[in-house]
Amino acid sequence: MATPVLSGLSILVVEDEPLLRRHIASSLERLGADVSGADSIRGARQMAQDLSFDFVLIDVNLPDGRGIDLLREGVLGSNTGTVVMTGDSGVAGAVEAMKLGALDYLTKPFEPEALALVMSRARQQKQAARITEHRRRDSPETSFFFGGSLASLETQLQRILVADQRLHSHGAHLPPVVIQGETGTGKTQIRGSAGRGQLRRHPGRTGGVGAVRT
Repeated sequence: MATPVLSGLSILVVEDEPLLRRHIASSLERLGADVSGADSIRGARQMAQDLSFDFVLIDVNLPDGRGIDLLREGVLGSNTGTVVMTGDSGVAGAVEAMKLGALDYLTKPFEPEALALVMSRARQQKQAARITEHRRRDSPETSFFFGGSLASLETQLQRILVADQRLHSHGAHLPPVVIQGETGTGKTQIRGSAGRGQLRRHPGRTGGVGAVRT
């Protein structure tokens, strides 16, 4: 018998609609996950303070604020992967969330099959990011480009690359990325790293990533 795709994972579902929250929790539990629920940002903060989660599934709009505020505040922790849910047919909320580090998004209403696909994909992305991080730490070349002092910049760059790739699959694009800094601070090297990550160059633009001397 095959192991459930989310076996061994702890997931927090932040959704204010009780019926939908229970439906999502039931679907995730059938996939093998250990699921907890919260109906507000306040409740999610408390849960994140008391427990650790592998993933958090967050509704963009909650009674006491926007779900992505949890990402902006960093209360979920760097080891927790985030997937956002939005009822908006556009991608504006998803773009903002992914800029803040979300792995993926779901547009409501969605079927259990879509939930399973997105969560499985998020798990794979998290595993790939962990492998990349180990390689980065072990690679002299990467350490030369970034090093410990630029670790946060590398993290932001990786988030931009993931967001660009995800949105490209939906026919959308992120705006151009401009890297600014004084001469000799490594702008060209950082731009090269982004290029190796295949940040797309879009028609009518000079390029997806640009370095500007200041």
